Amino acid sequence: MDPSNPYHFLSILAGVAAAALIAGCAPAAGEAKGPPKGPFAVSDYFAASGAMGDGATPPRLSIDEKNSACKQPRPAGARGNCFAFSYDPRLSTSVTPSVAPVMWAGLYWQYPANNWGKEPGLSLPAGLSKVTFQAALGEGESDMADFAAGGIGFPKSEDPNQPNYPHDDSFRAPLTVGLNDQWTRLEIPLNATPTELLGAFTWSLHYDDSDPSHAVTKTLYIDDLFYE
Repeated sequence: MDPSNPYHFLSILAGVAAAALIAGCAPAAGEAKGPPKGPFAVSDYFAASGAMGDGATPPRLSIDEKNSACKQPRPAGARGNCFAFSYDPRLSTSVTPSVAPVMWAGLYWQYPANNWGKEPGLSLPAGLSKVTFQAALGEGESDMADFAAGGIGFPKSEDPNQPNYPHDDSFRAPLTVGLNDQWTRLEIPLNATPTELLGAFTWSLHYDDSDPSHAVTKTLYIDDLFYE
């Protein structure tokens, strides 16, 4: 695996990381349920469980899904849960044996939770055309961030060490933007509504410097994450 690529997943560690780093997640998120009949909030169906990069080596990435931890005030009319992420590659990992930081972290909202393609995804209604959300960084922060809809198991890996599972998203719609500490409304267009979705949404943050001692904590807020 290439640790510089946030879409080559540290899947061996992801389940351990997800259990260790998520605080306050809605218990129904990512559990099997009937498909949505129309537009829906991602947090109603998908679990923020797919930790990647330094996110897969806790406690370098922490997640808080309690709305009280969100950047205040939340965007007007925000739907679903707000997520607060804190990423610090300087932290010693609790994973054994210890893993050196790779200087990027990311996370997928998955259905079911921790599903990298072994299980079917969520069936979606026809007519959905975009993913909308609001994002902000911590106070005084400014940084580039990568986002995407879909992308789990797509494209198929040619790395013999990276398994290809029976289910995948069949598409990936990316977005790279600069953010600051103010809410920014963003949109990812979908070329066509997928019939099955494993990874509703993902983000990743990177450090340009490979020396973790030079890093500062990065904070990311995601709110009003919605398929419509």
